[in-house]
Amino acid sequence: MLRRMIETCFGLPTLSVYSEGDTPFCGGVRSFRKYPEDKGDDLPVTFVKTHERSHAQTSSKTIYLIRDGRDAICSYAHYLDWTDIADSSYTFNDKRYPREHILRYCITGGFRSLPKLTVWSDHVRDWYSRADTCILHYEDIITRSAHDVLMQVCDALDLFDCGLKFTGKEPATFEQLNQQNPNFYRRGCPGGWRHDFTDELHELFWEHHGDMMRQCGYAMQPELV
Repeated sequence: MLRRMIETCFGLPTLSVYSEGDTPFCGGVRSFRKYPEDKGDDLPVTFVKTHERSHAQTSSKTIYLIRDGRDAICSYAHYLDWTDIADSSYTFNDKRYPREHILRYCITGGFRSLPKLTVWSDHVRDWYSRADTCILHYEDIITRSAHDVLMQVCDALDLFDCGLKFTGKEPATFEQLNQQNPNFYRRGCPGGWRHDFTDELHELFWEHHGDMMRQCGYAMQPELV
């Protein structure tokens, strides 16, 4: 949603270090090359999407979007299933690795023979305290106006000095994005983890990620409702 806000409200393209849709892979993710490669150099600000933990070591100004780790884990698990990025044994419907096992894998970063996974709190920890970083909470951007969110970003990172201007246009709502692509924009509401986490998984999550959750302002729910 943040990229849609930037594209609509500033009239600028957002780039990526990943292959998206029909876009060819840019190559060398960790080299921080952007794609499309023929865009960005003549823009007042170049916005580049990355999920790479290693990119926290760069000196670039950054917008870091944090989501409740429980919702983030559930979203990523569904994403693995939907896109078939991973081996078929990752999927929720596979008999060897049912939904609870996939969630356990995303919580702990390791499960049986599956490859090591960077866990939520380690990723957040690397980005959370770095310089020139504007921290946004997903729960805020779905309730606040795009103008307010981007004003916060520009003020925090001094982006208005670069010549950014608002177009006056409003981006699509989450409901509209959901209609366009329901697999990618699934629920969009905080607390969706309650539909996927058992009590045991919730306790396991808090054991692994409780410290970082508290640092980011998220409270543990005493029970599932």
